[in-house]
Amino acid sequence: MRKSILAASIAVAVMATSASAANVGLDIKGGINLANIKVKEEAEGQKSRLAFTGGVALPIGIGKMFAIQPEILITGKGMKAEFEGTTTTVKTSHLDIPVLFKLNIPAGEKITPNVYVGPTTSFLLGAKMKIKGDGIDTTITEVETLDDEGNEVKESLKDQMQNLDFGLAFGGGVNIKAGEKGHVITDLRYTLGLRDINVYPEGYTPTDDDKAKNGGFSVMLGYGFKF
Repeated sequence: MRKSILAASIAVAVMATSASAANVGLDIKGGINLANIKVKEEAEGQKSRLAFTGGVALPIGIGKMFAIQPEILITGKGMKAEFEGTTTTVKTSHLDIPVLFKLNIPAGEKITPNVYVGPTTSFLLGAKMKIKGDGIDTTITEVETLDDEGNEVKESLKDQMQNLDFGLAFGGGVNIKAGEKGHVITDLRYTLGLRDINVYPEGYTPTDDDKAKNGGFSVMLGYGFKF
């Protein structure tokens, strides 16, 4: 996984340095992600989980209206379920690397709306489950499962999930000029997970009822500038 992250980071750097310096910028932004895990039939009381998202982006201008924008974000995902006074929260953290194709819409000297869409690759960094209510307050990082010989063993919750996820991000925002080369950033997006995040026992064929995919609405604010 580390090699994959390094390769992705090098690719982002090459894209930036190969573009004209006048058209390359750096954005720093952060905000919230309203995350959920999409399944065919949601559990009773299932809700979205509020988590942090943020990182950096390198918008590379192509002409006046178009840009390619690779990003590196740390994003919290998961879900929450409330049932009979007990709240169960699945908390996962991810390194997300979207590559967005962006359209800037001219609207004046100081305000530039934009819309974008693009693929995203997500690396699972950690996973845990918190259960709270009715005298219970515990955090679970391991679960009991069976090995190939039928013996009970403990396995990390992270190992029960796919380390690599793919998705599609789409949204838009507004850049507001602030200074000679800088601008304030607003960003609203939805990221749709495309891969089943569960790991199944060898030989098991999952049904549609088993499958689960990440999804989340993100709102971010930040500041950017051109080199």
